[in-house]
Amino acid sequence: MNRDLPKHCSYAPCRKKGPYIYFVKDGSRVTMPGRYPLDQTSAEFWAKYAECLKGQAALNAGRRTLGELIKKYRASDEFAGLRAGTTQKTYNRYLKRLNERAGHVLVKRFKKPDLIALRDAFKDKPATANYILTVATVVFEEGVNLDWIQHNPARGVKKLKDQPSNDCLGTRMILNVTMPSLVIVKAWCLNWPLTQASVSLTC
Repeated sequence: MNRDLPKHCSYAPCRKKGPYIYFVKDGSRVTMPGRYPLDQTSAEFWAKYAECLKGQAALNAGRRTLGELIKKYRASDEFAGLRAGTTQKTYNRYLKRLNERAGHVLVKRFKKPDLIALRDAFKDKPATANYILTVATVVFEEGVNLDWIQHNPARGVKKLKDQPSNDCLGTRMILNVTMPSLVIVKAWCLNWPLTQASVSLTC
């Protein structure tokens, strides 16, 4: 505890935003408005402090689940700034998956190994795993912005390597064929119709 902070309050370092103040009582920890050193004239801080003393803030903190954070993100300016017809639609699809899988879990409970496990749950579909990781990263960043958490647990989690597509495999086949067959193989890769004219070019 610190002499310039009220009872039950202390502070901790944060490299990104500077030291923050938190309230601890009866096993509950709540991040307070503002930064350390405390602005004693902050009405927002003292209103939150009064809530904490009554136990109301701890109740509100208990509702900070991933599902609630997803709602906050969907209402954010960042989400509104995404392209409505395509990117928003794609994000919503993966936000729904995140919510179904872990929407009930408190945001503060997530650690980096949890995000690795989430990614690996879709390792048979690397593109899906990577997109879920991308969406999770921006959602947890919203949690940092809201002061629900101090660090983004999805930061630094490596994406999976995509498996080669059929197009890539077809391209490799081209490298192993003789010139007379080149046109036919190219046509197969690009889904061109193999007409009599194209076949005659190989003769």
